[in-house]
Amino acid sequence: GMAWIVISFVGFFGVKLLIFSEILNNTKQIDYSLWLLSGYYAWMLLSGLVLGGANSFNSSRNFVLSQNLPNWIYILRNIIYHQLVAIYTSIGFFILLYSTTLEFHTSQILSLASLLVLYPLLSFFWSMFAGIVTVFFKDFYFFIETMMKILFFATPIFWIPVEGSYLSDINQYNIFFHLIQIFRMPIMSGEISFYSLYFVLITMPLFLLI
Repeated sequence: GMAWIVISFVGFFGVKLLIFSEILNNTKQIDYSLWLLSGYYAWMLLSGLVLGGANSFNSSRNFVLSQNLPNWIYILRNIIYHQLVAIYTSIGFFILLYSTTLEFHTSQILSLASLLVLYPLLSFFWSMFAGIVTVFFKDFYFFIETMMKILFFATPIFWIPVEGSYLSDINQYNIFFHLIQIFRMPIMSGEISFYSLYFVLITMPLFLLI
């Protein structure tokens, strides 16, 4: 049943940690574990919301055509589904998280707020745009799916950016990097990434306008 959600997350994370920590030859195993764990967990929720939002109307086509319901119902359905998956996955996440020498910081509450408020809010704005575009241009979904696969490796989830490097500079304009940092930094160091928070809050009105 639902236990497979937890088992698959823990198993998938364990394999990735084993492989990437060996490739990177990272001596700070605990720090890299937190980096990978928090980044991968946040990406799972983000990618689900993005792809599910782009397909929110097409996936509910029969309901849309047969029921006279507000459009936002189908978007909310997608958001709630992926939040429920994130809640189940959080069982494995917190087991792995607190099996390290992690200390609790009050700023970590921001991590929870980003999952419960910020991610769904941005997903709602995105879905109203992408979901409608996909209705008329079905290939748009496959375009977004391809872009997410590219961003999965381009975004610092498995690798740690070197300050001042080309890749680090590029990711300063990557909203997924900033969304992950808002969640990741309070967990890792107890500090709030104000730059990432400002970047997302400034970008949010643009999503709303679109």
